[in-house]
Amino acid sequence: MKQIQLTNKKTFQLAEVKNPELINTNDVLVKMKSIGVCGSDIHYFEDGQIGDQKIIFPFTIGHEGSGIIEEIGSNVNDLKVGDRVAIEPAISCGECDQCLNQRPHTCLNLSFIGCPGQRSGCLSEFLPVPSKNCIKIPDDMTYQEATFAEPLSIGIYAVEQSKAMNHSNPTMGILGSGPIGLSVLSYLNTLNLNDVLISDPLQDRLHIAKSIGCNKTITPDLIDNEQDKFLNSFDIIYECCGQEDSFQQAFQLLKPGGELVIVGIPPTLDHWQLPVGLSRRKEITIKNIRRQNNCMEKALELIGLKKIQTDKLITHNFNLEQTQEAFDLVSGYQDGILKAMINIS
Repeated sequence: MKQIQLTNKKTFQLAEVKNPELINTNDVLVKMKSIGVCGSDIHYFEDGQIGDQKIIFPFTIGHEGSGIIEEIGSNVNDLKVGDRVAIEPAISCGECDQCLNQRPHTCLNLSFIGCPGQRSGCLSEFLPVPSKNCIKIPDDMTYQEATFAEPLSIGIYAVEQSKAMNHSNPTMGILGSGPIGLSVLSYLNTLNLNDVLISDPLQDRLHIAKSIGCNKTITPDLIDNEQDKFLNSFDIIYECCGQEDSFQQAFQLLKPGGELVIVGIPPTLDHWQLPVGLSRRKEITIKNIRRQNNCMEKALELIGLKKIQTDKLITHNFNLEQTQEAFDLVSGYQDGILKAMINIS
């Protein structure tokens, strides 16, 4: 089969490798149809690592995916050959204390597709996946839509873990108008929580935010230049870009008693610089978001009901042989790209 391998920083190679065999009787073999380029994939592409998770080259990345069942293991009863599925990339053990306490996303034995040292990624023609990590999708849902359910599920989880779910009319800020920030915005829209300001240095991304219903957009430098207008203005800030500058800015923007929800992943940063005095005096709550927890089904449902406008969020499509081009474009923020999909015929 064809497989895309990251052979060095910023360098992909198309390789011919042996088709994977089903070893686990609870696994299925998925013929991949669509793979999303995630911001974390870009970190691996540019830096060869995220924090202490470092790639040993060559390695196949990619964790947002969908496809069609090609083969099933002998113990698989809930799926059949030909089923169309979205893939949940986090594979939990089901036995540790985290799993037993309904926290499979923080499983102590977690294995994640496309994560160095754990499991090979989706940028392959075929991928073995536990059947429990495959969610059937309807015939009228495109593979690209199904793939977008994975980043959307993170946005859903971030909102559901925040005070927005128990606040009558929160004022909210989203720092970063990439796929995750816009997934947060999209889910807030479905809840009719519309008092949202979104910031990003890229006008193309702010235009997309406007197109899906956000009427307050701004660049980070304008926030800094007009601090008096924005200080102590927000009940909740969703940090969705993983940048130290936006982390610091959030403490200025939040009201006393506000909540900072950290969704973005810093590629190489080991420690946030916490403004101790300001965060203490304001009594700021800080909540970290670890991927998502059982939100894929809700994401797929919202997409199926056309409550999420994926057509405005998926901006570019490529074939497998164009993977290098896709990553170069996303990495360079070129051509107004937001979410790129790599499709396999």
